[in-house]
Amino acid sequence: MSTGSTNPNGSNRILTDDGKALQPNYQSIIDKLRNVSQKRSAKGISPDWVIWHTDAGDDKMSDHDDLVAGMNIASLATLGIVDLKGITTTGLHRKHNASIVKGFMKSFGLPDVPVWYGTEEFDPNDHDKDRLERTRKRADTMTSKDPNTKWQRFHQIDTDIRSTKKSDIKPNDYITGFSQICDEAKGEERKIKMAITTGHQTVNSLLSNPETATKFTGQVEKVVFQGGMHFDNGKILPAEDARNNFYNISACREFLGKLQASNIPTDCYTKNAATACAIEPPFLSELARTGHPGGRFVHELASSVDATQFFDTLNEDRLFSKNFTTDLFLKFKTTLDPEEAAEKKNFFVNKWGHQDKSTMTKEEYTHYLSDYNEHLGDSVKAVPYDPEVIVGLMDEEYLNELGILPEYNKDQDPELEDKFKVYGKSRTDCGVNTRNMKDTIIALAGHITLATKPEGSEPITTGIRRRLTGEQATRDSQEDLTSYGSDEDDCFSCCT
Repeated sequence: MSTGSTNPNGSNRILTDDGKALQPNYQSIIDKLRNVSQKRSAKGISPDWVIWHTDAGDDKMSDHDDLVAGMNIASLATLGIVDLKGITTTGLHRKHNASIVKGFMKSFGLPDVPVWYGTEEFDPNDHDKDRLERTRKRADTMTSKDPNTKWQRFHQIDTDIRSTKKSDIKPNDYITGFSQICDEAKGEERKIKMAITTGHQTVNSLLSNPETATKFTGQVEKVVFQGGMHFDNGKILPAEDARNNFYNISACREFLGKLQASNIPTDCYTKNAATACAIEPPFLSELARTGHPGGRFVHELASSVDATQFFDTLNEDRLFSKNFTTDLFLKFKTTLDPEEAAEKKNFFVNKWGHQDKSTMTKEEYTHYLSDYNEHLGDSVKAVPYDPEVIVGLMDEEYLNELGILPEYNKDQDPELEDKFKVYGKSRTDCGVNTRNMKDTIIALAGHITLATKPEGSEPITTGIRRRLTGEQATRDSQEDLTSYGSDEDDCFSCCT
């Protein structure tokens, strides 16, 4: 089904032909949200306070869906639906990624949101030895000092979105930042919603510290996260095939247990919900075509992410998740019919399936990127794993107005599911109204892109292709160049 099938002309275009406005059906979504926001404001209802945990960035553990989520949350803030109080970045290059997120949010009109950086997200005691081995191998690549393999650690993008150097990210750590926001909320008799689109080690540490645990249980009214969970004998447990749970399955298990013990309402959006809402092209290329630097950055990052992910499916020894195969990529992430998909698979497996990426040069990988761009680049969908979390943050009044969530079916543990809900329990139960969910994600992204385009900029009229050059964005100083390395406070010490 086309993402924009409700458009009068039947097109899946997001913007009008001149690129200066949303298509009417997407604009109607923004109008509905704005009307509800204004009615709530007239009643004295303030926007919900939100803290967002993300692994957004441009290293090869990052994905573009976090940044689309960032566009969505910036849009909700602009519409007066949420008040974004802070962002925590996680992962191997979390401090570097904090500078990316800072600049990205600035480009979408939120220059003053505090950005902190959290922990590494790694579980050295993972009981799944195969998963642990894969995680270690990936970390070794990501923290290597070898200049010949630097291209493997960061995505091939041309747009530099950072507004600050890594060295300018101050050590106002996430625990201090969270504590201050909680104190402010308590003083104003407010509550906080927690959005999590990454692993759980960082956020779990807030519930492991006695001081912040008290503040967490006192001020956090709801947690919404992307990943997976299920119910077993009265307990909430993490789904071990959910990628965000991979990084530290023990922390995820502890975190969910603490949420259950504290009875904090929790919503989980799974990969089943996201896959069902896959957004067809030209979603990201249209955002880039506006000339917005944030839109260009997301498009370039998505292109590199998808190319890297597809390359890794061609040889199962390279897979971070054993369950994500070439067939699944072509079936769920592209617009190809089965016959076309089979042809593409044969071409890529025969040509690239036996290549050892760990010994490839950047020039060799660039040859692959050229093939990917020619044969697959324009057919890959955007799967909105993390944006669904941001949409799910909205108060029920907004969600009901847009018809995003059907009536929840409490079929696993009716008692627990009063407060702990899973959207996307299986491939046949995605848990959301797919058209309404993805159209809302598209509308929010389009709205904030048009609202924050640099003054005087004009839509790019020439074709926007996926810019996979094999070159990293040019850095202007030695400090910027070395920022891609793993300095002492960023090292993956427990993995080496």
